[in-house]
Amino acid sequence: PIAERIHALAFVSHVLHADDTGLKVLDEASPGGAYRGRMWGMVGDRTWASYCFKPSADGAHAVNLLAAREGYLVVDAHGNYDALFKLDNATEVGCWCHARRPFVEALDQGDTRCAVIVKLVKGLYEIEREASALGLDNDERRKLRLRKSAPILDDIRAWAQKQLSLEPPGGEYRRACNYLIKHQAALHRFLEDGALPLDINEAERSVRGV
Repeated sequence: PIAERIHALAFVSHVLHADDTGLKVLDEASPGGAYRGRMWGMVGDRTWASYCFKPSADGAHAVNLLAAREGYLVVDAHGNYDALFKLDNATEVGCWCHARRPFVEALDQGDTRCAVIVKLVKGLYEIEREASALGLDNDERRKLRLRKSAPILDDIRAWAQKQLSLEPPGGEYRRACNYLIKHQAALHRFLEDGALPLDINEAERSVRGV
């Protein structure tokens, strides 16, 4: 009953984070004596942490688990969520850590083109640290984001569009640039509400122990 109550409170939170991770499940009937399941971690308003096991990574599990969610849902842009957001119940909030990661990896491998985007995204996080240092409430943080973060988002969009016009089809670099455009609405969602995070780190931390 306690776990069920926590799960219910998480689901009605203003902001819900969700992420899943692989879990080895012992099973004598499976080849090798085990199969790969998934453990979902959901965190509501950084207060209520709920967990749910699913037997596979099938996208239907994401829909079944989160279909009842209404309001902000912070997730990565995995294709498993496409059917979920078509239901128009939850509002998708994107993850800047996922958007930034391929550029950081490419930059570490010597692709200096990625330095621009890495610096711009760093600027978004610097503004968040400024808001926290000033002790701003959610409304004040939203106003700061509109004043300082929104212009950076415009620069990111313009940069990505330019790169796509120069880069031939295929390749990780083009896919990373296209991600910024394709998921623009979700990635820009944090401008709407100061309570929204820039990433899904809260949910990722919840499943790290697994």
